Amino acid sequence: MAEKSKEVKKITAGLIFSWIFGVLFFFAGLGVIVQGAIIMGLLVMLCSILIIPLTNKFTKEKMDFEISGGVKWILVILIFIFIAIGASSNKNSTTNSPSNNAANQQAITPTQPNQNTKTYGIGDSLVAGDFTWKITDVSTTTEIGQNIGDTFIGEKANGVFVILSVEVKNTGKSAKYLSDSYIKLIDDQNREFSASTAAAIYMQPQGSALMFEQLNPGITKNGKVVFDVPQGLKVANVKITSSLFTTESYTIKINIP
Repeated sequence: MAEKSKEVKKITAGLIFSWIFGVLFFFAGLGVIVQGAIIMGLLVMLCSILIIPLTNKFTKEKMDFEISGGVKWILVILIFIFIAIGASSNKNSTTNSPSNNAANQQAITPTQPNQNTKTYGIGDSLVAGDFTWKITDVSTTTEIGQNIGDTFIGEKANGVFVILSVEVKNTGKSAKYLSDSYIKLIDDQNREFSASTAAAIYMQPQGSALMFEQLNPGITKNGKVVFDVPQGLKVANVKITSSLFTTESYTIKINIP
């Protein structure tokens, strides 16, 4: 009887480098996350997942598809381009921030651990990177949408919707991406609430919600940001950051009606 031929596993330079860079990216991503830049760290770890050979083996055996080496490295390059753009934007924002300008030092103070932070109120302007923010109004409701016939089209709050009317101006020199992810709500128990984009899209008039969009220099955006919070919340802090890649934040105190 003919002996069954054994599959010979080849150890190539590409295989070795894939494991080396995959492991390095994994631990580098963990380090970035520990430093507070969660999104950037997750992107670096995504590069690790793409590069490590086990990923292709898993997708091939469990999902019946395989990513070629060329496609993997193209994806990794694209991810690093995105990281570089975000890091560059954050660097420029920090350079242009009033916290680095002696003449404007008292205008705004970024949130730093173990440091007293100036808190702003409704109608006050604050500068976060290349954006100047102002909260002009706070309101609440239990549902956002409209009745069409006998059917409600929209979103109903699990608790209550807190709606912030905001005014945001791009004071930088180039177009910047603006997102409702830059703004959070912090209650007196230090719980952090993210914006509810799903509810905001039903705001009237159409297009009044502040979501992910590009804002050209000198342009002001008036919009609304919606949060689904527990009933009875009366006082909260609005935490604003200049981008997704920074841990610096600025605080506006609000009273919820």
